[in-house]
Amino acid sequence: MGNNVVRPSVVVLLVVTLLALGLSSCKKSGKATNSDKLSSAQKISELPTQVREDTMAPPTNIRARNVSGQKRVDLGGGNSLSRYVSYIEVAWDPIPGAASYTLYWSRSPNVTKAAATTITNVTPPYEHDIQIHDGRLYYRVAAVNAGAESELSAEVSVEAPSGFVRF
Repeated sequence: MGNNVVRPSVVVLLVVTLLALGLSSCKKSGKATNSDKLSSAQKISELPTQVREDTMAPPTNIRARNVSGQKRVDLGGGNSLSRYVSYIEVAWDPIPGAASYTLYWSRSPNVTKAAATTITNVTPPYEHDIQIHDGRLYYRVAAVNAGAESELSAEVSVEAPSGFVRF
C-alpha cells in the first residue's frame, strides 16, 4: 500500500463530516458566517486521524521446501500402501480474518499478480503438485476475504527436485 493513496472510504467519511459540520453551523443562525466556518475547520482538525483499513495485511513467514520420498497411504480396513511422493510444500502464517489465500508462482523471480500462475482458494500448508523437472520456483501469497485480496507476501524460492515424479 502506498502512503500517498487516499482510500474512497476515507474521502466519503471526510465529505460526510464536512457536510454535517456545515449544516450544523447553518442551523445556528440560518446562514453560515466566517466565524462558523472557522469553528467548523477547527472541529475538523480535532477529529481523530485514525484511518479504517479495508484490506488485510499480506501473509508473513512464507516458506517453501521440496518434499520427496516414500509415504505410507492408509487405504482403510487395515490396508495401506507405500508410494513415492514429490511436491513443493508452501507454508505461511495465517492472517486473522482471511477466508482463503491465493498462491502466485513463477519460474522467474519478482513474482507479480499480473505475470504469475495463480492457484486460488488454498490454505497453509499447500502441497503444490507440479510436473517441473529442475529449476528454481518462486512463490508469493495473498490473503482473501469477502472478495478483497491483500498485497502479496514476500517472495520465497525453492529448487525443484531433479526427476520430479508423482504417482
